[in-house]
Amino acid sequence: MSSADAVATVLNSKNATSKRNFDKAWELALPFSFPFYGKTYSKAYVSSNGTISFGNSFSDYNESVQTLMNNILIAAFWDDLKTSDGDIYVKELSDSVTVRWAGTAYSGGGSVNFSATLKADGTIRLQYGDRNVAKGLIGISAGDGQRYQLAQASQTGGMANARDIVFEPEGLPEGLQISAD
Repeated sequence: MSSADAVATVLNSKNATSKRNFDKAWELALPFSFPFYGKTYSKAYVSSNGTISFGNSFSDYNESVQTLMNNILIAAFWDDLKTSDGDIYVKELSDSVTVRWAGTAYSGGGSVNFSATLKADGTIRLQYGDRNVAKGLIGISAGDGQRYQLAQASQTGGMANARDIVFEPEGLPEGLQISAD
């Protein structure tokens, strides 16, 4: 399967969750323990506003870098979105879970179609289908006000069919260890 075919398969999956709403978040049990900034999580909260949070439910629609920094969060395409005319889709495998949002921006009504895949090794892959004209914030955060990453494309708009954005877990090179000695 080509990369383009894989993106189309994820973005066109039909595992609807009937999460048609706006400014709401739902608990999602993960099929594995997901490592994120040094902790592991067995559940996440998926928001209609394009975020996945850990530890606490999060559905804020007012995206800002400061709010991102202070929440344990994956902002796949955080904006004031509504899925009431679309849905949130979930596809689970033993080593990954993909969440796809299909909906519209609350202000202006532009369509959105994007996904976030969480892998058991901590890798996060964000994919963008057609549409996505809103200016969503894209990034990840440990929620400690210090450790966070923003994607270069964050809040630029024009994410229709954009390249994948991949966040890989930080760690030591294989075979390297840190000791207290």
